[in-house]
Amino acid sequence: MSSAAQRAKRREEIDHAYGEVARAATWGAVKYGLFGASLATLAHFTWPTFRVTKAHVPAPAVVCTGLVFYAEDKLQTHEAATRIKEGRLRREARIDLARRGLVGTETEIAKWKEEREARLREEQAQAQAQNAAGPNTAGLVFYAEDKLQTHEAATRIKEGRLRREARIDLARRGLVGTETEIAKWKEEREARLREEQAQAQAQNAAGPNTAGSS
Repeated sequence: MSSAAQRAKRREEIDHAYGEVARAATWGAVKYGLFGASLATLAHFTWPTFRVTKAHVPAPAVVCTGLVFYAEDKLQTHEAATRIKEGRLRREARIDLARRGLVGTETEIAKWKEEREARLREEQAQAQAQNAAGPNTAGLVFYAEDKLQTHEAATRIKEGRLRREARIDLARRGLVGTETEIAKWKEEREARLREEQAQAQAQNAAGPNTAGSS
């Protein structure tokens, strides 16, 4: 994600938090203002000392108290929810990266978040397209999405098995299963498979007698 995109995302998060705090502050000011006005009215008509005393609490002070209390409470709640959400995302990222055989560094976690956001945007766009296209197209897209998810899951499982097999084979050779060595091992495996396929095709083309004599 570029620096401009990061700044835009950060600005969006700040604007969202500001809107939440502003709404909470407004509600707190209204609530405390009405409560203070009700108490003052009740005391004025039921407590003679209150009518003659000069130590009345100013109405703006009551309103500001409600504003500050509600705004601070909303801000702390928002920060706590943001920390919890961020922690869950990071745990999910580390688990997914570990399944892929990657270390959950800050760079990898940031890439994982970008991929997740791109996937969510794509899903939202697909959902909007489905709603616009109608139920038949929506069913077709759902089926295609299910097939895609199944294929992705199978690909991840296959990739994990290959990486485990590569590490075991490299360990037998006395090599460390780094990303570079695993990539070389995959290339050697693919070359060996292509060679075996070519030999099998040559045998089939030559006929059963030649294949048997060979």
